[in-house]
Amino acid sequence: MYSKPLTITTITINSYNHEELISFYIELGIGITKFVNDKNKINFYYKIEGIKYIINPVEDILQSTKNLSLSFAVVDLEGYYNILLEIGAEVVEKIQLEDEYKIIVKDPGGNFIELYER
Repeated sequence: MYSKPLTITTITINSYNHEELISFYIELGIGITKFVNDKNKINFYYKIEGIKYIINPVEDILQSTKNLSLSFAVVDLEGYYNILLEIGAEVVEKIQLEDEYKIIVKDPGGNFIELYER
């Protein structure tokens, strides 16, 4: 029996509209790097705390990733909220709990992105 749980190292988003998706994440301050994968195909990635997030361009909208949810801890939630409004992100929900405030938006691929203050 293993003594450690599995560790997530990579999350891949297949995207039909990858250029719009990349622009969205760049606006949020995420540095995205372009690379060529082992099949000689161009992909894009960013790495946060050991987890690599890959944006994989696909030609058919039916191959796009559906219903993915990502959560990011941020320092200035109101600042991010203002950026999201400026870039026209769809704000799904603003949640104020007793000790936590978070915002849920959709990225251009329709994935749910949760931002909460650290």
